[in-house]
Amino acid sequence: PYTEIIPVKLAKVKEVPQNDVGIAQFQAKNYDLAARQFHEALGTAKTLPKIKPRDLAGINHNIGIACEFGGHWPQALAWYQQAIALYPDAQYTQSINRCKQRETDRQELANQGK
Repeated sequence: PYTEIIPVKLAKVKEVPQNDVGIAQFQAKNYDLAARQFHEALGTAKTLPKIKPRDLAGINHNIGIACEFGGHWPQALAWYQQAIALYPDAQYTQSINRCKQRETDRQELANQGK
């Protein structure tokens, strides 16, 4: 076993306080709780009349990051794809590629055990 450090940048959306709670949960490595807070933040953000697509994409990306770090790679990939559909960003593309690679690595490790 080894530890891999993966730097990620979580989006901050000042109009949505639940997003800050999600960031705090993520930093505490409570990834499932972080994902729930980011879901709540997304619901709140969608009700704001002046929310920008970039901010919605950022929250979607935050959900994806929490899912990925929680080991839920298919869900993470779906959230990353939603983020990039809302606002194309190189960071989102990197997250998609990283998530696909992590799933490939997991499959290869599983095959080694057979």
